[in-house]
Amino acid sequence: VAQQPYCPLHAVPLAWATTRVEASVDDVASLLDALDFYPGASTNTTLLTEEQDDFCGSLSGGQRVKFELMRQVLLPHEKGMPCPDLLLLDEIFSPLDPASKAVAQKSIKDACPSSVVLAIFHAEAGACVPAFDFFTGVLHFERGADDVTGVSRVST
Repeated sequence: VAQQPYCPLHAVPLAWATTRVEASVDDVASLLDALDFYPGASTNTTLLTEEQDDFCGSLSGGQRVKFELMRQVLLPHEKGMPCPDLLLLDEIFSPLDPASKAVAQKSIKDACPSSVVLAIFHAEAGACVPAFDFFTGVLHFERGADDVTGVSRVST
């Protein structure tokens, strides 16, 4: 799952959301609502079923990440597909506020409890690690520094 996912122009968001599995607009909206896609409001199902010139262009960075997380991981899991053994998350927590970050991490952990999650982030570990311990270890890469935080030390 990438921070800047590909999103087609002139497409129906529901059609894009369901490229991996068949699902109804209510299935998609329910998962987006669980991720607080539109804070304080329910997902507009009409918006998901009509062609949009640039759906992703109208979304915030956090909404794009939530949509992609739903499309790539949560919806397939909801429809019975197993989570991958290794889940790669490239900077997906960066555009999320702390509350959204915690919701996204809990959703991933609940959906894919046996997956190994490799998350790339460019912040101090404490800024990304919530209280419920999404990460069991942090491997910190840093050029030229000897002061490395986490469970392993790696110099590049």
